[in-house]
Amino acid sequence: LQDIATRHRRIIFNGDNYTDEWVEDAEKRGLPNIRSTVASLETIMDKENVAVFKKHAVLTEAELHARTEIFLEAYSMSINIEAMTMLNIAKRQILPACIEYSSSLGDAVCSVSDAGVDAGPQKELLKDVCGLIAAMKKNISQLEKVAAKAGKIADAIKQARFYRDEVIPAMEALREVADKLESVVDADLWPIPTYADMLFLK
Repeated sequence: LQDIATRHRRIIFNGDNYTDEWVEDAEKRGLPNIRSTVASLETIMDKENVAVFKKHAVLTEAELHARTEIFLEAYSMSINIEAMTMLNIAKRQILPACIEYSSSLGDAVCSVSDAGVDAGPQKELLKDVCGLIAAMKKNISQLEKVAAKAGKIADAIKQARFYRDEVIPAMEALREVADKLESVVDADLWPIPTYADMLFLK
């Protein structure tokens, strides 16, 4: 065991692999730091990797290429399913609930104002909610746009890269707005379980 540890000391790391400490340490050791699934899958076809598989008669270059294509297509399909599910939830559940809430806020503003009372706080909340609704609608359109474009890319590697570089960021942007709306919309109107519901209340 001591001999193994000594010979492989260059790649042994006893810290937390999920922190920046490992990124810095890996760089010092000259080790690759692959940051995405797509980048990881692309390394299958690196010359040195292909050579190892061929040398030991495990897989031919053509077989490796086929497997890489399959893995990349599976990745793209998975992200596409997630994107379509997100769009469905956003358009058919979250957005309608937020619009309903903004309508009730508008009614509240009118009622308070008609009573001769300052409706400043209600107006401010209505303004914030309407702004977030507009942002959500914009982000929905953007995700629809990039998802549609991704589906038209025939090359497996180019398609997977596009999902990583364009579709996932669009999903994250939509998620960010939805999270903000979740924090302000009436809990009774919110259509899906919140973090609090899942962790503490139910």
